Amino acid sequence: MIEKFFDRQKLKWVAKNCPLTYEALFGRKYHLPNYRQEDYANMEFNHFITFSRMMEFSSGRIDRRDEVIHCVLGNTAASLHYKRPTLYLERELGEALLRTDLLEDLSTGDIKWRWPALRVVLPSLLLPIARGEKVHWLTHFDVCKIDATGSLMYPTALAREIDTFIAKMEKAPNYHRLELVGFAYPDDGICIGASLNQPDTELVDETVYGVTKPWGAIRVGDYKGVTGDLSSPFNQDDADRRLISRLEHLVLNVLLFLSATPIEYEVQKELLLRKANARELKPELVEARWVGQSQLRPIRTTEPVKGPVHHTGKHVAQHWRSGHWKRQVFGPGRAERKLIWIQPYQTHEPEEVTHGIGTREI
Repeated sequence: MIEKFFDRQKLKWVAKNCPLTYEALFGRKYHLPNYRQEDYANMEFNHFITFSRMMEFSSGRIDRRDEVIHCVLGNTAASLHYKRPTLYLERELGEALLRTDLLEDLSTGDIKWRWPALRVVLPSLLLPIARGEKVHWLTHFDVCKIDATGSLMYPTALAREIDTFIAKMEKAPNYHRLELVGFAYPDDGICIGASLNQPDTELVDETVYGVTKPWGAIRVGDYKGVTGDLSSPFNQDDADRRLISRLEHLVLNVLLFLSATPIEYEVQKELLLRKANARELKPELVEARWVGQSQLRPIRTTEPVKGPVHHTGKHVAQHWRSGHWKRQVFGPGRAERKLIWIQPYQTHEPEEVTHGIGTREI
């Protein structure tokens, strides 16, 4: 389990030797409502392994040809460079977005990035994978936008701090130097990284997944058609590919959801609950931010049908109807379009099929 690689003494060790990196990775905690606390993993474990991975990369102990690790490290660089926000995905919203169809003709360039990088913490078992009798799940996903015009670098002060510490530990010059590492992509792209709540093999500290794909001028239908495993010492199987496919579907729908929400509401500022105390290793405590903050509305239980209705006598079993995105006309002269999310909804049991002209409000 990840816990065996992490304890408070190691946290003190990080704070003592790399205070800037400690502040960037561990300097903030998020307060969750009591009824949601058991649903989400403690991200401190992931932060410590992220720090360890940066150390190993700086010392040259990570194979730089491993594209999955590069993807994960690239997201770490983006998180530190852009000071990315962390959002929590509500279980009910996550389940709805997984059931939401994507517009195949939508261009990825139509998705407006509210932040160039972000982390979304996922509820337990939302994205599971079974290995024999054991079931693991993704605790979060990191996503960032890659710009083909330049390389994404670690902040100089943090990279230099780690490089100096590595040279001091090994009592030798550090020729690998995290400060000089840049993460580039030949075209505008998207980079997704994620990890399981527990490693699925004893050979690694953490089981991670990575996805890099083109972005900006590609249709969603074509985006999903870009396949192929990233190079890694650990081969993917069909279960991994199914998990990654569901992860990508969720990531795209979350990005669409976030790109649509500024039209609906203004994001509330984070509420500071406690200031940081470096001497006592107490991070800043703020209220958690949620993907669906102020956006979800109660689903109406009544479904009025207007106009003449003719019952066919045919009954359909209760079932879920997929959510979907639609382009809604608005603005002066009805010249503009905005994306509207239609939530999935469950029909009543039994549903009687009708003919007629009507509207359905959700």
